[in-house]
Amino acid sequence: MKKILIVEDDVVTARAYRSSLERAGFEVHVVSDGQQGLDFIQGTAPDGVLLDLMMPKLNGIQLLECIRACHHLSRIPVIVYTNAFIPHLIEDARAAGATEVFSKSTLTPQSLILAFSAVIPAK
Repeated sequence: MKKILIVEDDVVTARAYRSSLERAGFEVHVVSDGQQGLDFIQGTAPDGVLLDLMMPKLNGIQLLECIRACHHLSRIPVIVYTNAFIPHLIEDARAAGATEVFSKSTLTPQSLILAFSAVIPAK
């Protein structure tokens, strides 16, 4: 089973995406801040990460940079999503190595499932 980590501090949003991904056959774990995300990724190396940019402790860009800087983690697909209306954050996420970047306002569960299915190799 493909393992997804959701790094999201909004409980309702995390629960909604977790539920959708689990129904699609993914094993899903949720953490509520960037440092917990880094700890989980270093210990578990999930198959994919759904990452909010506006996070406590380590923000999404910082976490993404840590993932990409670590050789054994650098190939993990990271899908970034945000409500941030600061244009440079989206550009910064792409520059830091985001696999895909979505706006929370337009991201649907189905498009998220399709995105992960496209970027995570079959086992």
